Amino acid sequence: MAGFSISPVQYQKITRISLLLLAFIIVTGAAVRLSGSGLGCSDWPTCENDQLVAEIDDVHAMVEFVNRVITGFVALAVIFAVLGSLFRTPKRKDLTYLSIGLV
Repeated sequence: MAGFSISPVQYQKITRISLLLLAFIIVTGAAVRLSGSGLGCSDWPTCENDQLVAEIDDVHAMVEFVNRVITGFVALAVIFAVLGSLFRTPKRKDLTYLSIGLV
């Protein structure tokens, strides 16, 4: 990956997406809590009895499952933010430290 770099504008797009997803996971987490769906999927990483996906007719399981999926996207966005800070040009150590703080 020699010579690979990310411009400040590209990095800003990555961090904005990360911020939006982090805010969204707060909202979906609140929905899980307020709807009482926290145990809608009792197993991890499967939902119930080796089923990876929740059954569509089980509302609590579906709410919990959607929250888990969104959490996966949040994790990817944070990973991209950290990697982006490492490949950003010009280099800024403060952004690297702040992005690692997201983890």
